[in-house]
Formats: sequence, C-alpha cells, structure tokens
Amino acid sequence: VLAEQAQHLTVSLERDTMPLLAGERERGTRIWADVGHDDSGAWDPAILRHLEHCYAFCPNDEEAKRYTRTDSALEAARALADRVELVVVSRGRKGLVAIDAGRGQVVERANATGAGDTLVAALVTAMVAGRELGDGLDFAQLVAAARVAGAAAHGMPPGREALSAFAGTYGAREKELVEETLDQLASR
Repeated sequence: VLAEQAQHLTVSLERDTMPLLAGERERGTRIWADVGHDDSGAWDPAILRHLEHCYAFCPNDEEAKRYTRTDSALEAARALADRVELVVVSRGRKGLVAIDAGRGQVVERANATGAGDTLVAALVTAMVAGRELGDGLDFAQLVAAARVAGAAAHGMPPGREALSAFAGTYGAREKELVEETLDQLASR
C-alpha cells in the first residue's frame, strides 16, 4: 500500500508486471499514467495492458501514435479512450488533445509549454480541486508555462503568488482561474 489515503497516484508504465496498480485502483485511487520513449523501437502495445487499472493516461503524441499504431494524436487519443476515462496527449508546439471518455468530451488546446511533467501534475491538482476538464487543462498550461518562463526555482512549479502574477499577464480570466482553483484546493 503506497498510502492508505492516497486519492491520486502518478506512475510510468513498465513492460514488466505492475501489481501495485490493481490494489491501488481497488482502494479507489485514481492512477494517472504516462509512458516513456521506447529506445528498443518496438513500441509494443502490450505495455498498454496496465491501463485497465488506470484512470488517466498522459503520453506525448509520438508515444501515443506508436503504441496505438495510429497516424494522429486525435486518433491515438480516441483509441486510448477505450482503455481509460481520461486521455491527455501532448503535441509539443501543436498543443494537446484530451478526451474525457465518461462524458464523451474532446478538448484541444493550442498552447504548448515544453514542461509535460509539470502540466500533468498541475492537471491532477486542478481535477482534485473540482475543475472541469477544459478549465483544468487551462490551469495546467498556465502552471507549466509559468515554470518554463522562470516564475519558480529551477525544477520547481511556481508558488501561488508567482503563479497568480504570471497568469495575470495573460488576463483577468486566467488570474481568476488560478486563484479560484487554488482556493478550491485549499478548501478540500
């Protein structure tokens, strides 16, 4: 047991068995998975078997397309949405595409940041705070963009004050989104 009260867990899928996933899912933990680059070049889709225990899968477009044998990030996301409730495929400079399979919702965003791990962590944070997928993605992209822009110490996400100020440079809506999300999270 990783943590008796863990509500969310992020993991990177591996070729080997991952017995902790089933136990954590049975406990009600929402498992957010990603997968790394396949240096062997095989891109064996068998690794996707672990998704049966996962809530969300967040690969980049190359990983998604190669593991699903599809030609576009959207096609890959649709194929992966048959396996998990939430798919977020980052497309580098082309933004991202996300599918909430439970709601049948497809969301695309054009803003890309180059901080994928920060983006996923911020998306988890936004969803825990109760945000809908679109607002959650907007929040996550603001956090990742703030990190890339240097609004925090190297390797760290920005704090509340720095993030709020950074979001304010985009506009009042963005600043309000950040402040409301962090307030909702603090009230949980």
